Amino acid sequence: MNILRSIVFLISFLTAAAFCQPVSELKVLAIGNSFSRNAFLYLQNIIDAHGKAKATLGNAYIGGCSLERHWNEHLKSQQNHEHKPYSYKGKKIALQDFLAAEKWDVVTLQQNSANSFKPETFQPWADHLAGLIRQYAPQAKIYIHRTWAYRSDRLLRPGSKITPEDMHKQSGEAYRQLGEHLQAPLIPAGDAMWLAYHTQTIKPVLRDPDFDYKNPTYPQLPKEDGALHVGYTWRKNAKTGARELRLDGIHANKRGCYLLGCVWYAFLFQQDLSDLKYAPAEITPEDAQFLRDVAQKTVQANR
Repeated sequence: MNILRSIVFLISFLTAAAFCQPVSELKVLAIGNSFSRNAFLYLQNIIDAHGKAKATLGNAYIGGCSLERHWNEHLKSQQNHEHKPYSYKGKKIALQDFLAAEKWDVVTLQQNSANSFKPETFQPWADHLAGLIRQYAPQAKIYIHRTWAYRSDRLLRPGSKITPEDMHKQSGEAYRQLGEHLQAPLIPAGDAMWLAYHTQTIKPVLRDPDFDYKNPTYPQLPKEDGALHVGYTWRKNAKTGARELRLDGIHANKRGCYLLGCVWYAFLFQQDLSDLKYAPAEITPEDAQFLRDVAQKTVQANR
């Protein structure tokens, strides 16, 4: 019995050790939307600056694109060979050609954020796309990009009662179910965003009490300390040309994008971030260290 236990322990130890070995090179394709763009914003810079791995990155994205739409875009390309809704290396490309363009090691799938907490919207489209990946990139391992919740002052839709906590929990469960079904690991991006927001020393300010939201004056902006989403910005109305204060409580800001890039790098390449020095100029060294620590903790908790 003791010998058997020793053998089981040794196998488990060797398996874990093999899994945690740093990866020196990967070709990664995301089938996503603006959230995969957020994750990729600093990813190549992080990889290059760390100097321990090489990467080829591809992003088959359409803004707001759901799993269903990605599949429907593929069907359109099958019917019309001129239909090429994605871009790679400066050229338009169809999804099946994108999958065959490189010998991808990793291909990721994700749902659009508005449907991420609705598991009934994942299928059969996720299965169809997984089948397409296996057909055109049989060597690739499928991963799931576990996306994040909106910030608290951005409702899913007028009158919605879904809170950020609801969205975080329900999307996490939907992605977990998909990962189990496809036997695909989850890149814990949404978990890192949640952890960073709730553990940072800066108390998040998402409704500045001193800012007049009803009568804003350009170019003034509200204080948004601790934000991980884009937040309020001034934009021109395309029709009138007037400047309008708009809220983006969906997409990651530079802090959020840096955190996401660190998570993807640490998770896919199994790299230790403790000696990573790179950070965007807009992020202080102390804050960058905090975000790297959150990324590392999240990845370790999801191995």
